[in-house]
Amino acid sequence: MKTFEVDHVPDEELVSELAAGRQEALDPLQERYASVLMSLASRQLDRPSAEEIVQDVFVSVWQHAQSFDRHRGSFRPWMFQIVRRRIINELRRRRSRPQLEVDPEGGRLAGLVDDAPEVAEQVASDERRFVVRGALQVLPQSQRDAVAMAFLEGLTHEEVASALRVPLGTTKTRIRSGLLKLRVELTSLGVAA
Repeated sequence: MKTFEVDHVPDEELVSELAAGRQEALDPLQERYASVLMSLASRQLDRPSAEEIVQDVFVSVWQHAQSFDRHRGSFRPWMFQIVRRRIINELRRRRSRPQLEVDPEGGRLAGLVDDAPEVAEQVASDERRFVVRGALQVLPQSQRDAVAMAFLEGLTHEEVASALRVPLGTTKTRIRSGLLKLRVELTSLGVAA
């Protein structure tokens, strides 16, 4: 840090010091803004979440100080933008999380249908899966990869083409040819294709 009084150092200069690797430049920024950020976050979130957001913001300022560009604006709006994004992300995360409902007598639980397969069905399914994976081994590697990505991993033809770095038409041909060979192999094994 420079030799002059830290209280009079502009925010932008402190961020430059952070970007240069001087961690101690974060302390004055925290002293200046922690309470303001806490107040802002507490308006939207509970206190523990607000505290976590504020802590994350200062970690982010520290880690990304080199991305701050004083020619594009001052520090305060840059930091408030980070806080705003964190609060919005937290609120979105909470909305997407299912809400728990109280069911003290277990009435709702008793009314749920158990759709898990019976043991015999599960064994048969596992056996079919084992046979199919074994049948995949007879395919050439290029077809095996394409078929496995499309049907075992659930990728689209475009995603398979991208992952394998081959043209889409080639990918479709490999999948179709692989499925035809797989059908022949499974039929010879007595498994319905």
